[in-house]
Amino acid sequence: MSFLLFVVMAIVGLSMLGAACVVWLQSLTGSLIVALLLVAALFVVIAITIYLVAIRSKLRQWQRRLYTVYDMSLTFEMLYREAVTFLKKILGGT
Repeated sequence: MSFLLFVVMAIVGLSMLGAACVVWLQSLTGSLIVALLLVAALFVVIAITIYLVAIRSKLRQWQRRLYTVYDMSLTFEMLYREAVTFLKKILGGT
C-alpha cells in the first residue's frame, strides 16, 4: 500500500513540476504552445533514456519468460489432445 502511495505521489509531483516548467518557459518564450512542446520533448527524452538504460533488459527478461510459458502451454495442449484421442480410441467413442 505504501509503495502505491509513493507511486501516486511521484506522479503528482512530476505533473506539478511539468506544469511549473511550462509556466516558466511560457514567461521566457511568450508562447504557451512552444513551452508545452519543449517540456513534452524533454519528458520524451527522459522516458526514452530510462527505457534504454533501466527497463529494456527487464522487459526482455519478462518477454523470454512469457515465451517459455507460451511454449509450455502449447506442449500441454498438444499432450491433452493426444490423450483425448487415445482415450476415445480405447473407449470406442466418436
